[in-house]
Amino acid sequence: MTRIEKKFQDLKAANRKAFIPYITAGDPDLKTSADLILALDRAGADIIEVGVPFSDPIADGPVIQRATERALASNTRLRDILRMAAEVRKKTQVPLLLMSYYNPLLHYGLDR
Repeated sequence: MTRIEKKFQDLKAANRKAFIPYITAGDPDLKTSADLILALDRAGADIIEVGVPFSDPIADGPVIQRATERALASNTRLRDILRMAAEVRKKTQVPLLLMSYYNPLLHYGLDR
């Protein structure tokens, strides 16, 4: 069972709703993103969605579009986000959900 499945199982047993905040990785930089993930965990987040910045975020609203622009301006790349998540994992067990358009994943390599 994944951390996400376990969290939803626990929430259902407690008759609770999930608090799932979203951040764009790399906005303004990856160190801040890691710090925000840890702060959200301490604040009670059940699952944290970590957005992968993409050059054409047409399905996102203006707030996420601007965050994506800032993340890309700081040269945030998928490989760096995955490394950051691995470092964060050493400090917390909060379930992390990678949110992305397909293009960055395909470019990175699906097997990787």
